[in-house]
Amino acid sequence: MLITQQDVDGLLHFAALSAATRCGIPEAEWETTDTIVEAVRAKNKNVADTLKQFIQAYRAWFDFHKRIENEDESGNIGNDGNLVGLIIDRDRTRLRFITALKSAA
Repeated sequence: MLITQQDVDGLLHFAALSAATRCGIPEAEWETTDTIVEAVRAKNKNVADTLKQFIQAYRAWFDFHKRIENEDESGNIGNDGNLVGLIIDRDRTRLRFITALKSAA
């Protein structure tokens, strides 16, 4: 697999840190992603909700790939509707999160 669990965790933590920065939450880099999401929720529920949706969608997409690899099916997923839906959901929630971040004050 080209992306590791550590890569996913790092990307999602960066997304949470971006939300914390935008919402004016200091020293969030030392907190867990879940803790940051809750701190963001206290400042801006919309940003927190879209961040949480993005995290869930990204993890679902990654878990699908991990399952395929563990079943030794990598490279053989074709036009699996589940994969297409997961990609669409991942990208859609990412865009909603970015839009929420841009509008956060």
